[in-house]
Amino acid sequence: GWEQNIGMLGNGAVELYHNNIKRLETTTSGISVENTSGDPKLLVTGSGHAELTLTTTSGSDHCSVNFGDSDDHDIGEIRYTNSSNSMSFDVNAATALTINSSQNATFAGQVKVSASNATTVALSCGDSGTGFYNSGTNAIGYSVNGTQKWNIDSSGNLDVSGGTVSDSKGDLR
Repeated sequence: GWEQNIGMLGNGAVELYHNNIKRLETTTSGISVENTSGDPKLLVTGSGHAELTLTTTSGSDHCSVNFGDSDDHDIGEIRYTNSSNSMSFDVNAATALTINSSQNATFAGQVKVSASNATTVALSCGDSGTGFYNSGTNAIGYSVNGTQKWNIDSSGNLDVSGGTVSDSKGDLR
């Protein structure tokens, strides 16, 4: 039987078909890829470094990859804004994470870190030996230059190691 493969329309649009089902069409705003049955796929493959490049001709606009459904086409989004050289990640139509041009990350919600070995979870401040870490069950520690300076245990007790705790009125003992 005969199968339609290519449709060329009077307005300059082109349609590509597979098994008599339209899969791709050119439109006044770009290209539309469709799949009315099964999981739609766009595959970029090659023997070298496969890449997808999104470019805007406006230096003040952004490029994005949207994730969504028929109710909301961009409820999730990865967006690079050229004017600020920043990248944002949107979840549920709100910005959840922004990384600015200085590589600083701003989270809109809580940052939760989980690991099978919770003692390996750490928040470093400038180097791997300075920062907060899980110092035990329901405990948190703080180290400077790889040496623990204080610890809050599961009872809420503060242990200061090798130093003095002071406030504006003087040393606390």
